[in-house]
Amino acid sequence: MEQIHASAEIGVGGFAGDDAQAGRGLENAWYPALPSKSLGSKRPVRVVLFGQAYAVYRSADGVPHAVVDRCLHRNAALSDGKVLDGLLRCPYHHWSYDGQGRVAKIPSLPADASLPKRCLRALACRERQGMIWVWPGAAPPRGEPHDIAGVGVPGYRSFHIRKRFDVGIELLLENLLDVTHTTSVHAGWFRTFAGQVMRIRLTSEPYGLSAEYFDDPAKDSALAVLLSPRKSTRGEGRHVDRFYAPNITEVDYQLAGGAHYAITSLCTPIGEHETIADVVVAYRAGAVGALLKPILKPFTNLILEQDVAVLRDVGRAMRAGGEEMPNSTSVDLFGLQMVRARRAMAKGQTLESGTVREIRLVI
Repeated sequence: MEQIHASAEIGVGGFAGDDAQAGRGLENAWYPALPSKSLGSKRPVRVVLFGQAYAVYRSADGVPHAVVDRCLHRNAALSDGKVLDGLLRCPYHHWSYDGQGRVAKIPSLPADASLPKRCLRALACRERQGMIWVWPGAAPPRGEPHDIAGVGVPGYRSFHIRKRFDVGIELLLENLLDVTHTTSVHAGWFRTFAGQVMRIRLTSEPYGLSAEYFDDPAKDSALAVLLSPRKSTRGEGRHVDRFYAPNITEVDYQLAGGAHYAITSLCTPIGEHETIADVVVAYRAGAVGALLKPILKPFTNLILEQDVAVLRDVGRAMRAGGEEMPNSTSVDLFGLQMVRARRAMAKGQTLESGTVREIRLVI
């Protein structure tokens, strides 16, 4: 096992520019477009991925489709149109398109006229676990969208919160799995600084990275009290964070008495300095589970709003120009390794697997 010793600085760079456009290889993955409940049968919805707008709609059979949000005729936004008879109709001259982006109807053309053969670009779509996913890359889709922990599993309850962050995806991914800021931005809610040494075992995985935490002082946090009320057993359990390249994080708490709390964050890059996170919380808490949702959802929303605020300030400072200062220390290794995994994926390289590193930090 590689030991990572404390140091003043282990690198400069990594997050500069925060690459929503680092490489077309990053587009070759499943990204959440919107929650299923946000897409009805009569109106399309505009979504943006990697700076490109798409119109998402349901055909007559309820299946979701996504096409470039621009009519082939005069460039009107199709997301401002309607869905009629299972076709997406442009609001300008009522050209209609099917789910493959083909022109299906032009009302002003005579019945014996040929329709244009040119098609809109259409993305592969999937609907599962309450989310609509799209594959924006040029390569054929591989596999299926990520399986969200706990959703639809007997004995679990879940809820979903969507947030917009004014930073690029890499800064957000690091934030979602960064334990050190929990003692400052979220002091008392997840952790309060105790000056205690915590060990992290960081492992490169075929899917990305995992980090297991030891001697975590979070056992006395508000979250731990909610999920495991018995103080005598609260410190028992296991905490593992995971990064599924290129865009998903998972915080996993296995607690005493069989309680389980998983936070899966599905991140979609809108542009270079804007990212949407669909945060899905699933939990198993036995008899008290039914009582927790009215508490857990506002609690989770509060934590996310704290991160929205601090990252808004980070994004504002970065966009103001001047010298960028992404200096990193040994405790930032998880975030740096996430960036490296994304860089490798952007180049079409196989992700590193099997390397184990141990990090020590004070928290």
